Amino acid sequence: MAFLLIIIISLVLQSFFQWWIIVPISFFICPLFCRSGKSAFLQSFLAIFFLWVIAALYLSVPNNHILASRVAQMLKLNSWWLLLLISGVSGGLISGISGFYGFYFFKINFRKI
Repeated sequence: MAFLLIIIISLVLQSFFQWWIIVPISFFICPLFCRSGKSAFLQSFLAIFFLWVIAALYLSVPNNHILASRVAQMLKLNSWWLLLLISGVSGGLISGISGFYGFYFFKINFRKI
């Protein structure tokens, strides 16, 4: 459930806000729907990883990966798909860490007494 909500909300809000909107989304969604810190990290990591890789492919395929290939050359990478993988992993890590911290923040501060 958290996986789909993070994808949908991030897809909509990234159209209007900057890329780092994934941080508060993961921070507030994971405590509501995840049962462990591992689950919070994995669901938010995979949601943003797939969202960013698919969005990058959607934008890169129509122009035959010309821009992605040139940026990959500037960063001294072998190919454009490695650039997409690195961007997906970096976004996934940011979102995963945010979901993990959000889960434990709410677990520590709002536990039942």
